[in-house]
Amino acid sequence: MVMYIHAYEWLVIAYLEDREDVDIIDREQSGQEVYYSLAGRSPSLMDELTNHVNLDQKMISRIESMNRAERRWMAHHKSGETLKQDVDAVRARLAKLLGSLFDD
Repeated sequence: MVMYIHAYEWLVIAYLEDREDVDIIDREQSGQEVYYSLAGRSPSLMDELTNHVNLDQKMISRIESMNRAERRWMAHHKSGETLKQDVDAVRARLAKLLGSLFDD
């Protein structure tokens, strides 16, 4: 599931650079901003994205929730099975976000 967090991060970074002329990588490297998280703390990629795009509240809430849970599990080295339906939901949400950002 961690790879999906990275996919969400890079999707937002790519969208912001391609469509909004906001270079997150340059900001981080030049010291203009501290490290961007995906969601939950400032500065976050989701905050930056929603400054430019109207996303539905469920999408934002699910991404924030996924990010919190995955980061917590990684930090505490949680073990256990990841269910296929959980992965399918994260993948479907990623596809929906991709479509809403890049389908013209």
